[in-house]
Amino acid sequence: MRWSILTPLGCAHWDGASLAFSPAVPRSAAPRADELESLWRTYYASTFNPARLRTGAMRAEMPVRYWGNLPEAAQIGELVRDAPARVRRMVDDGG
Repeated sequence: MRWSILTPLGCAHWDGASLAFSPAVPRSAAPRADELESLWRTYYASTFNPARLRTGAMRAEMPVRYWGNLPEAAQIGELVRDAPARVRRMVDDGG
């Protein structure tokens, strides 16, 4: 898969064979939509383990002030809120 990471400090690009770097770009140069964002949010939600929920560790690893840059962050509140019920269902279902 080809990808690029664009930042105000510089950019990195992978073409499937080699990694290249380029100068920084302003936010306005970045694409508005990410065709894989929906897929990433689905993956994130499906791998979220409610039985191992540690919100303090989540905030320590990625402070809340950065969550606005994460497409999956919009789901965190719902995943945390639903975690106790999901754990109960897991226990009731035997795993």
